[in-house]
Amino acid sequence: MLPLLPTHPLALKVIKVISCVLIAGALGLVVGKLNGMVTDHTLLERVFEIGTAALLFHVLEGIIAGILAYRLKENPVKAGLYTFWTGIAGITEILQRVENNRQVTTVE
Repeated sequence: MLPLLPTHPLALKVIKVISCVLIAGALGLVVGKLNGMVTDHTLLERVFEIGTAALLFHVLEGIIAGILAYRLKENPVKAGLYTFWTGIAGITEILQRVENNRQVTTVE
């Protein structure tokens, strides 16, 4: 199994829900900031910076998941979008499938 990644099903579900909510909030904050709806406020600036960093990391995770899904002959767009929204939980699921696929190919 993959070390340091959450594997318990309940933990993965909780992480997925929290991740989706926070990413949706970060997207809303970025859209609001770009449209001028969010004014300059010190606390919101910090939250905006953290949200922007989270969005960047989730985009990178989605790209990595798409590449891995392509190697598994799965739909890379679906895997990338799923991982963008779910974050580390989504990439964990894909990495588990890669590991299982690797074990199957070494046994044969």
